[in-house]
Amino acid sequence: MNTVKHTPQQKGLWYLSPALLVLGVFWVIPLFMVFGYSFFHFIYGTHPHFVGFSQYQQLFASGLFWQSVRTTLIFAVCVVIGGSTISLVFAVLLFRGIRAVGLFRALYFLPYVMPVVATSTVWLWMYQPSVGVIDRILSLMGLPGNIGWVNESRLALISLIVYTIWFSFGFTMLLFMAGLTNVSRELLEAAEVDGASPWRQFWSIT
Repeated sequence: MNTVKHTPQQKGLWYLSPALLVLGVFWVIPLFMVFGYSFFHFIYGTHPHFVGFSQYQQLFASGLFWQSVRTTLIFAVCVVIGGSTISLVFAVLLFRGIRAVGLFRALYFLPYVMPVVATSTVWLWMYQPSVGVIDRILSLMGLPGNIGWVNESRLALISLIVYTIWFSFGFTMLLFMAGLTNVSRELLEAAEVDGASPWRQFWSIT
């Protein structure tokens, strides 16, 4: 009986095929469909008619569109850079070895596995003016304690960034710790023997 031998690349594609199928059906195909629909004007109950690039012209001429793009870029840059930096710092600290490292991993990862509805509700309560935990702490410190964290546009963006970083912190930290396990201990020990500072070890090796 002849058996067909598959290369590792072919086996990998077979293993990935269910996920690729779901991705194609629910993401790639709808993406192209939406792009095609954007050239038509739809009114409920009537036949759509082709309008070309006119809707894109209206979009690019809208001030709200460019404001949303700017806000999205600010949010993405702050969350990615800020969240990655904080997660990397804590991952390195845990990787260097502290007591009860497993407990800290679980505590840091806990927000990521909790329901978003529950965590967002708690944070909204914390952000409440005057009665929220954050404003009460500020009042105890003698600082203004009636801040509209989610009522003002600029503060609302900052508040959302802080929540998003806190929510995804544990997952990002675990990804960094998984990468840190591949760092050769021999290289770190050799660098330490050669007199390399902790920062030089981190920058040049880790």
